[in-house]
Amino acid sequence: MQLKKRLSVGIHYVKLIVHGDHSFLDLYVAVAPVGEQFVVFSVDGSLTASVSVTGRDPRVRPGVVDVVRYWHDLGYTIIYITARPDMQHKVVALWLALHNFPHGLLIFTPSFSTDPLRQKVLHLKNYLEMGLFITAAYGSSKDVSVYSSAGVKPNRIFSVTGGKRGCTNINCYASHLKDLNEGLYDFAKPFDSSLIFPQTNSSNILNRRNLIRRTNSFNPRSGRQLSEKSRLL
Repeated sequence: MQLKKRLSVGIHYVKLIVHGDHSFLDLYVAVAPVGEQFVVFSVDGSLTASVSVTGRDPRVRPGVVDVVRYWHDLGYTIIYITARPDMQHKVVALWLALHNFPHGLLIFTPSFSTDPLRQKVLHLKNYLEMGLFITAAYGSSKDVSVYSSAGVKPNRIFSVTGGKRGCTNINCYASHLKDLNEGLYDFAKPFDSSLIFPQTNSSNILNRRNLIRRTNSFNPRSGRQLSEKSRLL
């Protein structure tokens, strides 16, 4: 893909079309300036209260949506990162929309990986090396080493699954939100982000039959439409 002119800072809608069968992919491209600040949430580490790779809709951790929205309302761009393969992009995006999480950037592991945690480190380290900044990072005890290895400061790493050194341990999101609102963390300040996501109705996202459309002659198993809530994730 060649762009005739350089994209400006912001979120850009892009449609990729295959000339042969006219299948297409809708996506957004984020162009961030140096110094842009993000808040990272591990999907399976900090958002879900149960783990379900396939089959049923995992439960949401109580209070986590309010915490994500707290950072979003301050002006930070949210990054949702997961060790899941990128073929699960649609089901994860639908799950986030279903539970009213704010818009953000989704980061997956390319295809299948024998070391998904290392892939997380490489993704985040790459962003930091480009001059971006991670204001806070949330995850499970397994994610603490990921964030630390990527270069996130210990006082900005939050673990929600038990005691772990090198981070701040959270007992529950309700009490953590109270601490945020009371100004316990001096780095939780308003930020004027340059990345503004287009307004999208969540119901429209859930009702779209295909985020990736193909001709009827080619319908691989990984591309089947998941129409039931119980099969979202």
